[in-house]
Amino acid sequence: MPVIQPRDIWEVKPADGGPSRAESVDILFHLKDRRGRDMVLGPTHEEVVTLLAKEFVRSYRDLPQLIYQIQVKLRDEPRPVVVCCVPASS
Repeated sequence: MPVIQPRDIWEVKPADGGPSRAESVDILFHLKDRRGRDMVLGPTHEEVVTLLAKEFVRSYRDLPQLIYQIQVKLRDEPRPVVVCCVPASS
């Protein structure tokens, strides 16, 4: 699944009339590709999976579908510090 995603899939308004995901996400890293299209660094792959389901699921008879995502998780945060508690010997 792509890490850099087209911005337009994030700007689709939900059916209930609420805000788009791009409006509700505070920080989306954005850039333009070499063709000038707006792209974002997608924090999740839900929108990409939704597009896949929209393309391949036409009826309830097409369900269930299993969609797997296997990739390296990249995080921009400090690594957790492991603290080991060892009881003091008497």
